[in-house]
Amino acid sequence: MSKIKIRNFDEADTNKVIDLILRIQNIEFNLGLTIDDQPELKNIKEYYLKNNGNFWVALNEINEIIGTISIELLENKTTILRKMFVKKEYRSQGIAKMLLDTLILFAENNQFDKILLDTPGVAISAHKFYEKNGFIEICKNSIPKTYNYTDKNSKIYELTL
Repeated sequence: MSKIKIRNFDEADTNKVIDLILRIQNIEFNLGLTIDDQPELKNIKEYYLKNNGNFWVALNEINEIIGTISIELLENKTTILRKMFVKKEYRSQGIAKMLLDTLILFAENNQFDKILLDTPGVAISAHKFYEKNGFIEICKNSIPKTYNYTDKNSKIYELTL
């Protein structure tokens, strides 16, 4: 694997992050999501970096953004893993695990108790990845009412820290 770097999001990354995420959501998974469905992507700093949240990008050796992940505080000590994406040609190289480990370390350092996430029902490899990393699928009626997710066909997972 080439040299991969995980770093905090910078506002200059915005357009590249949006392009990566929309490409994966719509070309690979045919979810039909637009930037208007995810207005937080236009203002990542204001949305994700407030209230003990964070957003990271994975960069390849030429500093191209090839992955993203973020954490958002939902309520109390419960957080949501958001925007976990890795460019197709970089999958199965440990980059998703690097991103997830960065997020989990951040959550532990901030004394969060739980990480929730939603992932499209069609994203079978993502389900396997999360399950392999300790996440357990939970019923949608057991999540807090304040948890909003775009794709209502998603599976919901939980990791207790």
